[in-house]
Order: sequence, then C-alpha cells, then structure tokens
Amino acid sequence: MVGELYTAEWLKASPYYQDLSGLESVWAEVRLSGSDKLLIGCIYRSPTSSTINDENLNQQIRMASIGDKATHILIMGDFSYQI
Repeated sequence: MVGELYTAEWLKASPYYQDLSGLESVWAEVRLSGSDKLLIGCIYRSPTSSTINDENLNQQIRMASIGDKATHILIMGDFSYQI
C-alpha cells in the first residue's frame, strides 16, 4: 500500500514516480527558484522488513540521490530502525 504525501498548494508539487518494487513510499517534486528542484520522499519500512526489502529501500534512496532530477532531496518517514 502506498501512502499519501500532502503539500501546500502554493508549492505546486507534482508526483515523482520511481520503480517502487513493492516498496511503501511516495515521492513528489517541487520546483524551487531558478533551475533548482526539491525531491521529497516519504518512506515506510516495516519493523519486520526482510533483508531483500531493506536492500530495495536502500537502492531506491540511492537512485533518488544520484539522479540528475533534483538539486535538493528530502527523505523522511518511518524506518523502524532496530539495533
């Protein structure tokens, strides 16, 4: 199940789609001043997440951070990190 990401109307955010690979995340892109863009990702990781799911989440974050789609990135969510 993919959640929702709410933004203020004045931000004029648009959906940003990645290969979700069954991951629970939602992404949006916000144009900033000039040619700058902010990529916002909201991710949920279950406390019982499998190693494969963790690797897919890591790959999704890596792809968002190395792409040329955005000059700024904000990633948030519930990662249920346990030691």
